[in-house]
Amino acid sequence: MAKKKAATKKRSTKRGASKKAINKAQAIRNYAKSNPSAGPTAISKALADKGVKVTPAQVSTTLSNAKRNGKKRPAKVKARKPSTNRVKASVDSVSVSQLLVTQKFVREVGDIDAARNLINVVAKLQDN
Repeated sequence: MAKKKAATKKRSTKRGASKKAINKAQAIRNYAKSNPSAGPTAISKALADKGVKVTPAQVSTTLSNAKRNGKKRPAKVKARKPSTNRVKASVDSVSVSQLLVTQKFVREVGDIDAARNLINVVAKLQDN
């Protein structure tokens, strides 16, 4: 025969422990409201004397959240990384005939550096 499991006692949960008990966050807010100059450490020690165990960090977080009145911070929008596999379309498309004329111009002036220098000079002259 199989052994029967021993009956276990049910523990009372925090939620069902007491209907009149104030939760820790509410105790922090109440104490801070009645003692506005008290800091997180002082609030933590005072509540510990009353039997409510909270850390100064928990006090700081609770008070910070209470200042926001339940409003959530807006989510940060992540910047999109540009895709590297896309081909960017140029605004000014170049025709084959323009490329042939440019190639002929580069041959006539000698090399690509000379052609760039001449184009830069022409651009400066047009600006004036």
